Amino acid sequence: MGTKLHSLKEGETVEVRGPNQQWTFKKGQYSHYGIVAGGTGITPLIQAAEYILKNGTAKVTFTTFNKTPSDVLLRSELAALETSYPGRMQVVHCVEGGEKDAGCQQGGRCCMPRLLKANLPAPADGVMVLVCGPQAMTGHVAGPKTEDYKQGEIGGVLKVLGYESKHVWKV
Repeated sequence: MGTKLHSLKEGETVEVRGPNQQWTFKKGQYSHYGIVAGGTGITPLIQAAEYILKNGTAKVTFTTFNKTPSDVLLRSELAALETSYPGRMQVVHCVEGGEKDAGCQQGGRCCMPRLLKANLPAPADGVMVLVCGPQAMTGHVAGPKTEDYKQGEIGGVLKVLGYESKHVWKV
């Protein structure tokens, strides 16, 4: 969404709809949430993580993907959640390149399967993975949404790792 907005020329318009509730948290439905955020896709997912942590007992594993360490958004807010919920919240930042940063793992698209396998809860009953980011990233991680913005088939890295549609929600 951010890329689209930044590419607008003066005088162009954008249509907006919503808010549309896409997914509903049910306390106790899942014991472990894996969260995969790319760029500004972190915005709805940090809200979901905070709500899950405050209103349940599930673990949350939060993985961000960015181009450089300086692109990582809401780093201090994620660190604060990790501190506030020890043993329940884990954050991993993955970056393609840029300057060295002790708080980030290096790895681009080619390393994503290895990084996700290492950081997400394994596919099982009681596991839900939430994915949000640029359309290309979401498609690579979980398969694309349909043209009418429905979930579509599970695909991408998560399918290769053994996740099924019941384990994944594309925000």
